[in-house]
Amino acid sequence: MRYIKITPNKFKGVLFYPAMALDLLLISISATTLLIATYTDLKTREVPDWLNYGLLIAVFGVRAIYSIEGEWHILLSGVLGFLVSFGLASLFYYTHQWGGGDSKLLMGLGAAIGVSYPFTGLSLNLFFFLFGLLILGAFYGLCWMGYAAYLNKTNFLPLWKESLHLKRHLHLTTGLTSLLLLGLTPIQPLLLILALIPFLLFHSFIFIKSVEKTCFIKHIPLHKATEGDWMVEDVKVGRKILVSSKTLEKEDLAILRAANIPSIVIKEGVPFVPSFLLSYVLLLFGKELWAWGLRLVFG
Repeated sequence: MRYIKITPNKFKGVLFYPAMALDLLLISISATTLLIATYTDLKTREVPDWLNYGLLIAVFGVRAIYSIEGEWHILLSGVLGFLVSFGLASLFYYTHQWGGGDSKLLMGLGAAIGVSYPFTGLSLNLFFFLFGLLILGAFYGLCWMGYAAYLNKTNFLPLWKESLHLKRHLHLTTGLTSLLLLGLTPIQPLLLILALIPFLLFHSFIFIKSVEKTCFIKHIPLHKATEGDWMVEDVKVGRKILVSSKTLEKEDLAILRAANIPSIVIKEGVPFVPSFLLSYVLLLFGKELWAWGLRLVFG
């Protein structure tokens, strides 16, 4: 981002440029929102709309104010970031991977991080954030599932063993494939990485499905259901499907309440917002964290 052409101000011996102040404002707004969202997601499994809409209003408001001096690219950067994150969030929402709260939060962060124009290396910051979210989200999700499986091991272990037995032929096939690739590593060392993929993918799939069935599928009273919950069974009145299995919206909840449905079956899922916070921290301090880690290891 280019500095805005205004004379810098001096405060306690440090020069603060308007562009620097803009970055600090956007970082402060985003970090505060992520901390609150992480707390609410861990506690209630949802991110309130007032927080997500507040983030969007604050980010676009700040960008609009800083664009008044003719620096229109500041507002354009937020719009481009919003559009990129809107497309990705819509994909995850309509494929039932995320709830509405996570999707709206990603849109707000996309607007805050932005895609700077004219395009420079800084324009890739949003993509670095999304890549970090993908990697850290997968690791965080597996850790959360492992903890959930440990807490519910009485139900998890029998189903996991049964699933391995039912898929024993596929288990054997992936195991032999991995062994074959391992045997070829003296010829091509890169096969060492590929050798682990079939075996790990098979066990990850069995593990995730077993955790979902034993730890995340729950019957809840309708009055505890909220917008964004994933309903995994159709709700029927007689032979008529009242609401099909889907991510619940306000209209669905109104229909269910009007029909006096006592309870529904939902998939609770992993509270994913902490991975947003981890990815944002990595975006801000990635180089410093890598340097600290290398010093810690090598002294």
